[in-house]
Amino acid sequence: EWEQSLRKIGFYLGKFIYIMDAFDDMENDIRDNIYNPFRMWYPEKGFDERVRKILMVNAAECAREFEKLPIVSEQVHILRNILYSGIWTKFAKISDRRKEDEKSL
Repeated sequence: EWEQSLRKIGFYLGKFIYIMDAFDDMENDIRDNIYNPFRMWYPEKGFDERVRKILMVNAAECAREFEKLPIVSEQVHILRNILYSGIWTKFAKISDRRKEDEKSL
């Protein structure tokens, strides 16, 4: 009964991870001449914000499906914390690092 929601969670979370990885690897991929789906946008002004919006769509879809599940565990707040806040920690670190790198140029 919940299989469709679980599959969608996996799909959108997988996309989120793929996008986050591409965002993180951008400079290395350019240096090593490796494919990166965001290469055409980098280093445009607003690059981080553009990627953040794409990530938001995937996170929102994942959250929508998560909320459909009948989770009754007392620890459901931990899962929500990860889904609504924790997944953004890496994005913030990458974005902050990139801003520091730009300042040092």
